[in-house]
Amino acid sequence: MKKVLVVSYYWPPAGGTTMNRILRFIQYLPDYGWSVDVLTTNHASLPFEDSSLEKFIPKSTKVYRSNNINLIGILSKVFARNKVFIPYGFTQTGQDTIKSKILKYLKFNAVPDTRITWYPGAIDKGKKLCKQNNYDIIFSSSPPQTNHLIASKLSSEFDIPHIVDMRDPWSNVFWLKSQKYRLKIISNIDNKIESKILDKADVITTVTPNLKDFYKSKYGDKTSLIYNGYEKSYENFIQPRKTDKSFTICYSGSLSEDQNLDLFAEICSDFKSRIDKDIKLVFVGNYAPSLKLTLQKHGLGESLEVIPYTTMKNALDIIASADLLVVIGWKFADYGIIPSKIYDYILVDIPILGLDLHQDAMELVDELNIGKYFDDKSKVQASEYMMDVVSGNYTYKKNNKALQNYSRESQTQQLAQIFDDVWSRRHH
Repeated sequence: MKKVLVVSYYWPPAGGTTMNRILRFIQYLPDYGWSVDVLTTNHASLPFEDSSLEKFIPKSTKVYRSNNINLIGILSKVFARNKVFIPYGFTQTGQDTIKSKILKYLKFNAVPDTRITWYPGAIDKGKKLCKQNNYDIIFSSSPPQTNHLIASKLSSEFDIPHIVDMRDPWSNVFWLKSQKYRLKIISNIDNKIESKILDKADVITTVTPNLKDFYKSKYGDKTSLIYNGYEKSYENFIQPRKTDKSFTICYSGSLSEDQNLDLFAEICSDFKSRIDKDIKLVFVGNYAPSLKLTLQKHGLGESLEVIPYTTMKNALDIIASADLLVVIGWKFADYGIIPSKIYDYILVDIPILGLDLHQDAMELVDELNIGKYFDDKSKVQASEYMMDVVSGNYTYKKNNKALQNYSRESQTQQLAQIFDDVWSRRHH
């Protein structure tokens, strides 16, 4: 069996979208002829934890942890009340204090990211692993981009092919470019590092057609598309928790102030005025402070129920209890985004209301026939769609044939084929 070293800062008990993608690759790769070793870290700073994911780690997977200076943990103790180092979608953007300004300055000017303090320990441990094992591939997925720096260094020193997985853009990500705390010289340095790493990579994989085209325009035909996908096995243990007769609208995942909360609130307010039953707005995750204020402004404050970040199992149970599922795109994004929550929503037979989605996400919703999408220009149509759902006039019929192509097992099979192709070119 051929062997791959996966370099990943995040590892269970880490939770969230990042961990689900990497862990499922690792779970299914042995089925396609690839054994997996994992290089990760001790003392990681984890925005989310979900220890239930540990049961999906194959027994054959060997996990090696390196030393790490937990910069984020240290700064969090110094500035105990500031939560600036959690992912951008959860960053509070209220009134800046001196402490929060310092933290943001450090966060947005760390190159390539705040996990760089893991690099020395990871290189030391990685070199020992590469000397002891005949790895055929080194695989790294970002963010954090520090994973790629480590993998690229090991790839060069030991002449092992490197496959780079870009879940998000690196220096070109829209929210980073707009940050007032980001120094231009830092952006230039980050750009150069990114170009160097991706130029050297044997293959670049990414998660949407638009992103594939973006990287292909810069780095050529070595770019491939591997969707995030949905986890089919989760279908077996979802247990809906419907407890009342209200019409429940659910949003699961991160929500930032770069998403159009007013559009969502206006549509829901109009919908509420047209039906003769209570509505409940259930949000599962961590949210910008403006969520509650925006809903209150539109007379929806009493309808709001916020459930803090929870395990994947609990989140899916809550999703399955809804009457309508919501996904909201980003206002300023300039590349293709398919919000990962769409893949979670696929697991239940509940229609989706999409707002401000980008092309790739809209095409996925259409292909799978899992809902409808709207923007500021079609608010009336959105409210009508919700009326169709509540009255039972909307016929929900998921395209199960097309759906099979988006399972995480199917996506892992495609990744394994990329590994095989790289291995074959090296050995023939």
